[in-house]
Amino acid sequence: MMHESMKASSRTSSTRRSILIVEDEEYIQNILTEGLTDEGFAVTMVDSSRAALETLDRQHPDIVLLDLMLPEEHNGLELAPAILRRCSVPIIAMSASHKLLQEAEASPWITATVSKPFDLDNLLCKVQRIAA
Repeated sequence: MMHESMKASSRTSSTRRSILIVEDEEYIQNILTEGLTDEGFAVTMVDSSRAALETLDRQHPDIVLLDLMLPEEHNGLELAPAILRRCSVPIIAMSASHKLLQEAEASPWITATVSKPFDLDNLLCKVQRIAA
C-alpha cells in the first residue's frame, strides 16, 4: 500500500525535499507523515519491501526512512542494497531491535540509525541534517 501526503507547505513544490518511508505500523506511519510533512517534506509512505522497490522504480526520493523489521521475507537490511541499486539515496534505518541497529550501524548501505521508540524531534533533526 502506498500513501502520499501533499499537505500544504511554505516551500514551493520545486524545492520541496522528498522522503520515502518504509514502515508497516500504521500508528508510526501517521506520526512520521505528519511530522515530516510539517517540516516541508513531500512524504511517500509504503508498508512493504515490494511497494518500496516499485515506488523507487518510478521516483527517486532525497531520503529513505526504513523500518528494519518488516513482516516479510526480507528485513530492512536485506532491502537496503536493492534500494541503492535503484537510486543513490541516504538510508536512515529504524528498529526496536538493538541487534538489528548494531548490524545497521556496521552496514555500508545505512547512513544513520534511529532506535524505536523514537523521540520525534530528534528524528526530525537527524532527517533535516542528512537532507541538508
